[in-house]
Amino acid sequence: QRAAQLEQLPRTCEVCWSDALQGLDANVQRYRNCPLMHESVQDIYKPAIYKQGVRITFPRPTKAVKAPRIRRGKDSSTQDRSGS
Repeated sequence: QRAAQLEQLPRTCEVCWSDALQGLDANVQRYRNCPLMHESVQDIYKPAIYKQGVRITFPRPTKAVKAPRIRRGKDSSTQDRSGS
């Protein structure tokens, strides 16, 4: 019954321009020194640039990149902190 109710809802989508970052250069500057670029982060989670459908090398950081902070899930507060 819930699915039938959802199907009756109008489906709309809104698209708008970002005010913060526009263009390749702005995005490269934003992410090149970001903790996502740290060597401990798997490549699949890092920003990528593609040229004609082929991934190209992301520009190197211009300063030392700090390791990302690990966010604990909601369940971590109930887990035994002793590790057992």
